[in-house]
Amino acid sequence: MGPATAQQAIGQHDIEVRDQLIADQENLLNTYRCLFGVDTHAVPGGCEDPDTVVAGAAPQSPTQSDLDVRDGLIQSQEALLNVYRCRYNVDTQLVPGGCTEDGKPTIPEQPSGGDTHTTPDEPSAEFDPFTIPEGPRSDDTLISVGRGRTCAVQIDGRVACWGRNGLLDQVVLAGHQDIVAVTTSNHRGSNLHACILHEDQTISCWGSGTHGKLGQGDTSGHYVPVKVPRINDAVAVSAGGEFTCALHSDGGVSCWGRNDWGQMVDGTKQDRLSPRRIPGLSDVVTIASGPSTSCAVHRDGDISCWGRPYEISDSGPERFNPPVAFASVSMGYLVSTSSRSCATSIGGDVYCWNSRQSPAAATRVDGLTDVV
Repeated sequence: MGPATAQQAIGQHDIEVRDQLIADQENLLNTYRCLFGVDTHAVPGGCEDPDTVVAGAAPQSPTQSDLDVRDGLIQSQEALLNVYRCRYNVDTQLVPGGCTEDGKPTIPEQPSGGDTHTTPDEPSAEFDPFTIPEGPRSDDTLISVGRGRTCAVQIDGRVACWGRNGLLDQVVLAGHQDIVAVTTSNHRGSNLHACILHEDQTISCWGSGTHGKLGQGDTSGHYVPVKVPRINDAVAVSAGGEFTCALHSDGGVSCWGRNDWGQMVDGTKQDRLSPRRIPGLSDVVTIASGPSTSCAVHRDGDISCWGRPYEISDSGPERFNPPVAFASVSMGYLVSTSSRSCATSIGGDVYCWNSRQSPAAATRVDGLTDVV
């Protein structure tokens, strides 16, 4: 399926056809991965009970960029399918040009008066738009570190990823140039997801959809980023273990996904498949979500936290007065059974507390100053 020309009218059907093909190809890729035990970390939900990738809803007014992103992803998926087919000698009749004796797909070259085929061993960095250059990454303006992978937003609004699923993330995000923030989940298992915040204050998520953490009203996984419904005024987003939270421009917070530890602050343990406003939160300036916990820093420097180990309530999160006024907060795993939260003060110091402590008991980290 080749790129559309500028003269062609782009309709929702053009997008829907491509999205269905992308979903079908990704499900076939996951079948190969599980069958041959290769790249199994890329299978949403894991090979024991993999999520079925479904096509997302087409944008109301698709653009040429929407089409180009999908065409590029289709080509990348087909190239990877052919690598698997040749390596494991399965469905090789589908490989254009066939496979070489050493189990690699033959790729036609552009006519140049010489041989008509080549068998590349490694992709050339010169022509690989996803190669991560060595040296300092001075163009990055925001970095999100998850379990085994890292993503960074660059000044031009693109995202670069490396580590676990890094190349897949970059293929998925190719063509997006309006990103102002990225967040990657920190789940101990294989049910990873990620979200991006767009310049228009909407949020898109992709990956595993278990517990409804993509906010689509169901538990389906999505390979291509899908817009989260009813979120159009977000200023921040944070992916937790198997849930997600967004900060609104009015200082309120919405969350969706897993609710076994009160992550939704609704007095139940029922998962929320769509965004829900967290009661009792106002004047929030920054948020962070960890394995089963979220915290929000208020304009006055106080901090509210909910989820594990805080009391499950439907009236609102517990609010704490820390040793000093906080300015920001972050969370992450220390070991498989514990997590740690840290916050910066308005003065640039860092205070931390573990999952069994109250933020009011946070202690200052020696040697860190002028932190923003």
